[in-house]
Amino acid sequence: MGHYDDLYMPTRIEALPENSIKEIAACGDQNLACTTDGEVYIWPCVKEGQKISIPQCINFASEKIKIASVSCGYNFGVILSTQGLVFSFGKNNSDGQLGHGDTKARGFPELIQ
Repeated sequence: MGHYDDLYMPTRIEALPENSIKEIAACGDQNLACTTDGEVYIWPCVKEGQKISIPQCINFASEKIKIASVSCGYNFGVILSTQGLVFSFGKNNSDGQLGHGDTKARGFPELIQ
């Protein structure tokens, strides 16, 4: 919504494309939405050192990558593409839970090799 105030009634999120959201996932302080066009939106996120509460479309390395599904856990997210590629990101990777073979946190979705 662009703010951090509590809302007590359902309110349309203007930053999301109308009539194209096919899936949404939320847990902890992480929210993801997937569109029928294969785009993914994330909020809140950190962009250029600033925390942004308005959904942001994530651009992947290739326009050919279309997103099929999204999932969230507490402070992490996992994204599945229509090609079967899996991306993950999160604030905490102390036990390697992001699946990259290391313990480095990732602020942006990264392909799991």
